[in-house]
Amino acid sequence: MSERTLTLFFVLFLISVGLYFYVQHREHAGARSILVPLGQKEWQQATSLEVRYQDRGFRLVKEQGRWLVVDGFLRPAKEEKVENLLKELATLHGEPRAKGKKYFSRFKLNPKEALKLTLKKDGQTLVTLWVGKRGPQWESSFVRLGEGDEIYLVPLNLLAKFEIWADNPTAPSAKAFVDRKVLDLKAQDLKYLAYQDHQAWTLRREGEDFLFSAGKKEKKLSEDQVSTFLKKVFPLFAEELVPPEEFSTSQGRLRYETKTGLSGELLIGPCQKESDRQKKDSKGKQQTRSWCLLKRGEFVYRVKEESLRALWKPPLGQEKK
Repeated sequence: MSERTLTLFFVLFLISVGLYFYVQHREHAGARSILVPLGQKEWQQATSLEVRYQDRGFRLVKEQGRWLVVDGFLRPAKEEKVENLLKELATLHGEPRAKGKKYFSRFKLNPKEALKLTLKKDGQTLVTLWVGKRGPQWESSFVRLGEGDEIYLVPLNLLAKFEIWADNPTAPSAKAFVDRKVLDLKAQDLKYLAYQDHQAWTLRREGEDFLFSAGKKEKKLSEDQVSTFLKKVFPLFAEELVPPEEFSTSQGRLRYETKTGLSGELLIGPCQKESDRQKKDSKGKQQTRSWCLLKRGEFVYRVKEESLRALWKPPLGQEKK
């Protein structure tokens, strides 16, 4: 094949590639032009988000700079998850798919069928967003705004944000936003840690190392040894949060202070055993498990007893010389 023929083929190849990318760009640009902005920047500054399906639901409220779940009793909310949701709503775009009340039922957007999201700021309603059935792709939903009758397909699975895995709206789960982290302590940040029940011990930083004291004994621990110990307990997560009135008395107390300014105490209530209906031993009998109630601030957590055992028998390091 001559050099001239090869050159001609190469030029044709480049033209074909150029035409392909040009068409793709036009198609993508056309797809983007269909999407219309629905969200507003102000939505990201909301201080309340009410989530309802018929007569069931919960609220997320921001009080004193922190997010709380309001559902029977107050529980701490996952701050980052709430903020990310507000950001996604504030930047929401949608593709118009239908218009008119006659289409509401088809997309599950009637008030009795849809998931209702109400954003408020300082008591003033910013928007009411109705979420209907899931769209043709997993990451999509059908929505409408307020009293409007325009139906949009948005590239976001809003049902899944509330742990609704079905194709149609159902009752939302407040647990999706409850922060079950009780406490997290790291050796590099720790200044002081003390535990007390029928026995007591303290751990305090001395320069680059730590001094562990239990009764009349003192032992020096390196930061690595303390880190190994703390990792047996922290981060400490609860199985669930319970109403504050369930915590009556404390049998143990854990006090802490870090270099980052975090300080406080964790009250440990009595541990109780109960049958585990999900687990049976080799003879078919129900196994038992033990739970402890912990109180930090105004919140009460239900934690597995095994998660706390390292506090009762902390590992000892090399003796202080």
